Amino acid sequence: MQKVVSRDGTTIAYEKAGDGPPIVLLNGSFRDHTIFDALVPELTPYCTTYVYDRRGRGESGDAPAYEVAREIEDLEAVIEAAGGSAVVFAGSSGANLAIEAALAGAPHHQAGAARAVLPRRRLSPSPRGTSPRPCGSSWSRTAARKPSNTSSAASSD
Repeated sequence: MQKVVSRDGTTIAYEKAGDGPPIVLLNGSFRDHTIFDALVPELTPYCTTYVYDRRGRGESGDAPAYEVAREIEDLEAVIEAAGGSAVVFAGSSGANLAIEAALAGAPHHQAGAARAVLPRRRLSPSPRGTSPRPCGSSWSRTAARKPSNTSSAASSD
């Protein structure tokens, strides 16, 4: 794993993979970066992924007292390693941290700033025909589209 040093001197370990606009994948409290092991290979043809161990987890260091501000600084250090701006995709308490970081002024891409389209292949169970997920723009689910092929041939998943 590569390392960056956060503002308070804590070492933060991260992995970088892929080619394209940068996206930081931010996990929740109870996991390390490996929670994204299945997702990273799906994104790397379209995005440069950055997955990191939050402080006190995996290969990252820690500080004696926990503060949300330190975790925001950690995220900023990873974003800086990504070139100074990145999409942040987060889940669970990582989503709360991402919101706190955005409110504190952490650098990130605004929706639509960079765009790469992922294939229609499903990453997890979802309604058939959902639109592709873009890197660098909003990750919200969009309405399902009707298939353009109107042939009567049936297909199965």
